[in-house]
Formats: sequence, structure tokens, C-alpha cells
Amino acid sequence: MKPSNYTSKNAPIDSLREHPSAGLIPDMRPEEWADFYLDIVSVGIRVPIEVTGDGTILDGRHRWRAAKEAGLTEVPVVDAPLRGDDPEIYMLKAAVMRRHLTDDQRAMIAAKWAQENKQTAGRPEKNAGQRSPLLNHPVRETAQEMFGVSERKVKEATTALLNQPELAEEVKRGDTTMREVRQERNKNKR
Repeated sequence: MKPSNYTSKNAPIDSLREHPSAGLIPDMRPEEWADFYLDIVSVGIRVPIEVTGDGTILDGRHRWRAAKEAGLTEVPVVDAPLRGDDPEIYMLKAAVMRRHLTDDQRAMIAAKWAQENKQTAGRPEKNAGQRSPLLNHPVRETAQEMFGVSERKVKEATTALLNQPELAEEVKRGDTTMREVRQERNKNKR
């Protein structure tokens, strides 16, 4: 159900920009992008892009990219219905809820988000010399809730992110699974 203030307007495409944290969400796979792009070229943007007052895209970066690539000069936009939410969290939740991401991908996004936000989260870690502060950090718990993944999955993704960053990126893109990362880690321990 659309909010009552859901009034779209057209905005110059060059007045919009992606949210700085949009890179946490994986891009569409090439075959997804090809179909998506053809749809935008054929029928245009059916769902307006949600933006903040300064033109930061909170939902619709792929629509914006496709429109830009297609040579459109304007796109339909609406003010994102934040209802008190932080714009970054709104953007991440919208992307995760809309995209067909695996649990492993969502766990990796949660781990990356927690890593990027750990400095601003508050209390220092008691066992900082023994383990990474990120493994037991309160911001990681918030990430679990935000992205709807279990504590075990986020811990596993965090471990991969800290120890196997190349494989962690593959998990984020959906090119491999956490199970395969675990198997690789175990193989390397032998």
C-alpha cells in the first residue's frame, strides 16, 4: 500500500546519485541486468525511484542506472517515506527486501555493514587482543535483525570477511556459498 503522500514527479537524471552505502548490495547478475534493462527501454520506469530531498537514491539505483544507460534525461521520483528511519538503513532494507538474495548473501551484507559501522557503535570490546571486535560487537546484532539472518550466519560471514575477503566478495555476489567458503577454509587448515 502506497503512502498517501506518494506523489511522483520527474527529476533530471543527473540530479540524482546513489547512496554512499549502496555498494554493500550486490549488483544484478549480467543476465538479470539484460532483462531488466530491456524492460526499462521497452516500457520505462513503472515504479518511481525513492529519493531524499538532496537527490540521494534510497530505492531504485538499478532503475536509475538503466534509465541513464538508455539515454533518458528525466526519471519519476518520490520522496522516500522514511517515517523516522535512518536513510542508510531504509536503503539497505529496501534493497534486501526487494532483491532475491540468498541467506548467505544477506549474511555477508550484514557482516559488511557491521564492519563499516563498528567504529561508530560505542563500547570498546573487552577481548580485543584475543578475537576480532567485530565477532561480538553490538552493531553486528543490529545487522542480524536488519537483514533477517541468524547469529550463526552473520558470525560465519564475518569470519570469512576477516580471513577470506576474496571469497567473501564472491559470496556477496552470489558466485559461491558460505558452505564452499567453509570447505575451502578447512582444506587450507590441513
